[in-house]
Amino acid sequence: MILYPNCKLNLGLHVLRRRADGYHDLETLFVPCEAYRDRLEIVPCEGEARFVGSPEVTWTDDLTMQAYRLLDAEFGLPPVEIRLEKRTPVGAGLGGGSADAAFALRALRDLFS
Repeated sequence: MILYPNCKLNLGLHVLRRRADGYHDLETLFVPCEAYRDRLEIVPCEGEARFVGSPEVTWTDDLTMQAYRLLDAEFGLPPVEIRLEKRTPVGAGLGGGSADAAFALRALRDLFS
């Protein structure tokens, strides 16, 4: 399964009150950004699950692999190979990693439902 997660551009961000848990309530206006779309491929594999990605992303830090490990711990998923080609600049605040993880969760659901 091949997917193309898109990042987002924040057009406005308003920080509201600080909550008891230390986080803040936010109001935001953002739009999907089609200019940068990562390429995410998830395929069943033999042996152990593995991550193949861009050099700036390691399997231990990658949110797609973290999403897989969480679902695997809960549901005992078959092993997969996750291939991620980053086109969204890492650490740019565009939400690329979060989008990758969300798309990975959806792909894993579709593969194993």
